[in-house]
Amino acid sequence: MKHTALDLLRVSWRYLAVVLGGTSLFLIVAPVIGYLPYSDRPGPGWYGLFAGASLEGLLRSFGFVLGWAILALPSSLFAIVPTWSVVRLFEWAGLPRLLNAGVGALVGGFTTLYFVLGMGWYIALDSYTPLLSALLGALVGARYVPRPRPAVTASPLSVSRALGAVAALGLLLALMFQTLLASILGLRKDSLTIEGTLFSGGVPVSTARVADFVHSNACSGDFVESSTDASGKFHFYREHRPEEFPADGACKYPVTLCYAADGEWQRLSFAGHSGPCGTKAHIEFRCDLARTEDVKCDTSFGW
Repeated sequence: MKHTALDLLRVSWRYLAVVLGGTSLFLIVAPVIGYLPYSDRPGPGWYGLFAGASLEGLLRSFGFVLGWAILALPSSLFAIVPTWSVVRLFEWAGLPRLLNAGVGALVGGFTTLYFVLGMGWYIALDSYTPLLSALLGALVGARYVPRPRPAVTASPLSVSRALGAVAALGLLLALMFQTLLASILGLRKDSLTIEGTLFSGGVPVSTARVADFVHSNACSGDFVESSTDASGKFHFYREHRPEEFPADGACKYPVTLCYAADGEWQRLSFAGHSGPCGTKAHIEFRCDLARTEDVKCDTSFGW
C-alpha cells in the first residue's frame, strides 16, 4: 500500500509540474507577447506583438493564473488517477511497455483535455490552450507514467488479465465521467427544478393556483400550473433532452411565476437559469403576497 501511494504521488507531482505548470506558464507569457488566451471581455485573441509587454502586466497575469492553478489542483485528479490506473492495470496484464506508453498517451491526453476544458470555463479559456494541455498530458502519460520495468509482469500477455484490465478501465471511466458516458449513449439531459413557498403576511397560503409561464416575462402565453399544499409549497420541473439542445450549447429557462387572483394571473416574480447543457439546476422562490412591490419573491439558485 505504501509503495502504491508513493508511486501515485510520484506520477502526480510530475503531471502537475508538466501539465498544470506548462499550461500556467503559457497563460502567463502569452499576454506579454500579445496573445490573450483567456478573457470574457474583450475575449481571447491576438492584440499585437508585445501589446502587453510590461512588468505590471506580467505580475497581473501571474497573480491571476496562480489563482486559477490553485483552483484547478483538486480537479487535476480527474486526469491523474485514470491515467495512472489504466497504465498500471495494463502493466499488470503484461502489455509491452511501448504499447502501454501509447495507451498512457491516449488516456492522458483525453482526460487532460476533459479536465482543462472544464476548468477553462471559469476564465473563458480559448480553444487552443486545452489542446496544448492535452499534448502535455499525452507526454506525461507516455513518458512518465509507465515504469521502465513493471513490478508485476505477466509474460506473455495474459488474455484474461487484459480483459479484466479493460473491464476495470470501463468501470473507472463510467464512474468518473458519468455525464460524458450519458452523452455518448444519448442519455444526457438538462433539467431545472423550480420549488417555492407562498405566504401572505408570513402565513402559508394553501390550495393557491401558481403558474410557470415558460416563454414570457408576463403572465401570458403557455404555462404549467401547480397548486400549493398545506405548507404553501409548490413545485415545477422542466428539462431539455439531447435532441432539444440549442446549437450554441446553452440551455436557457426563463421563469415567470404568477398566481391566480380574482380570475386573473398576477405576477409574483421573474427569474431564470442559463448555462451549459447537461446540468441539473435548481431555483427556489420564497414569495409573500403581502409585499407591495412588483417582485414578491426572494430567489435562490443551486444545483
